[in-house]
Amino acid sequence: MLFNGCQQDPVIEKAEAPRLVSTSPADGTAHLKGSTLSVVFTMDQNVKVTASGIQQVSVSGNATIASVNAYNKDVTVNVEGLENGGSYTVS
Repeated sequence: MLFNGCQQDPVIEKAEAPRLVSTSPADGTAHLKGSTLSVVFTMDQNVKVTASGIQQVSVSGNATIASVNAYNKDVTVNVEGLENGGSYTVS
């Protein structure tokens, strides 16, 4: 008996990169008080955060990233060391 199988390479479709839908607090929000803040980035699809991805998250100024977590479509970045009146960018 001879068996002849089809030996095609499987087609692997590339998934589209998640797109940012919204942030909370909204971009440009001013006059927040306190030395800590949770920033929630909502994406258009479920996401996971990898160890290498966490290392790429940064905040400007003397503030620090305390943690980064993902659940479904939300990525939450917890920032510490904020100063009243300061301006910060999380990227």
